[in-house]
Order: sequence, then C-alpha cells, then structure tokens
Amino acid sequence: HEVIIHSPDHKLDLAEFPITQVEAILKVYRARYQALSSLGQVLIFNNKGVKSGESLLHPHSQVAVFPRQIKLDVLSLEPVKNVVFETESFVTYCPDFSQWPYEVWLALKQCVGGEALNFGQATDKEIEELAPALQKILQKLITIFPDLSYNFYINPGTPWYLRIIPRLGERAGLELGTGLSVNWVDPEKAAEELRK
Repeated sequence: HEVIIHSPDHKLDLAEFPITQVEAILKVYRARYQALSSLGQVLIFNNKGVKSGESLLHPHSQVAVFPRQIKLDVLSLEPVKNVVFETESFVTYCPDFSQWPYEVWLALKQCVGGEALNFGQATDKEIEELAPALQKILQKLITIFPDLSYNFYINPGTPWYLRIIPRLGERAGLELGTGLSVNWVDPEKAAEELRK
C-alpha cells in the first residue's frame, strides 16, 4: 500500500492544478502500476472529501496491491451510452447501469473497441490526453456540486477505465440488505447536465 502525494500545496487538488501537474500525477500512477503489477492486482484510487472516506486532508491518491487469488469485485467495462464528451483517444460517459448518481467513466476508445489493455500500457500521449479530460469532468462535477466528495479508481485489470463516483448520498437499508444499487438520477439526464 502506497500513498501518492499530489503536491506540496495542502489545498489545491486535481481539478485546480496546472494540467502539467495532473499529467505528472497520472504518469506516477502508471509507473507504480508497472512497478507493482508483477506482485499482484494493482488498484489505484483517490478519496476526496468527507463522504469519500478520505483519511488524510492533504490531497493524495493511493495504490494497493492484492494477491491474484483474491477476486476483486470490480465492474467490467460498461457499454458506452450517455456520452458527455470525447477526445481523440477517450470517451467520457455516464453508463446506463451507473450505480451512483452522476457516476462518470473515462474509457480508452481502444478498450471500448475490444482491446484488453491494462493501465500500465497507457502511452505518454494517452496520459497527456487523459489529464485534461479527467480535470474537465471533475471541474464540471464540482461546478454542479461545489462541496463534492468523490472517489475514483482505475480498473486494476483489463480493459482499463477510470471510474468517478460522486458521493452524493449514502447507501441505505435496501442497498445494504440486498447488495443492489439505487441510483435516483437517470444517467441520461446526468450526462445531459454534464454536457452543459
């Protein structure tokens, strides 16, 4: 388990950094993924805000390695529906089967097309394109929800994607008792609002 400190600044974070800083952080993610992947399944994640489970106030992300014999409960790449925006290599969208209101996925178009690539295979060009896409969608979410708590993670397997989960509500008895998710915001409407 490792902690990646985003910057010496105690207040700024991914949505506010110069884009070169976001690129640098994503390249550190990739480097740690590459360095640790021979040891097991590498999960890179970020907890931001009180409702996210954030334990350190200084902006940071974490990397955890799990033995391969442990089955991680990570979703498969969801079909692309409700596109918010696209770049040359990435599509940003709110999947039809979003488990959380305003859930957003950033997926490499090659992976959507069926290639089973892991995050360690991301090129510099893809990282440099992912950085502004990630920052842009975080800024859009924060514009709608100024005190937003959120989590994101990079799928530890293949095909890789980055999943952002805004923490706008709590899991209640139905969700806890059944393992089912209740999303009270239609992903199509969420995507429409995020496109503005």
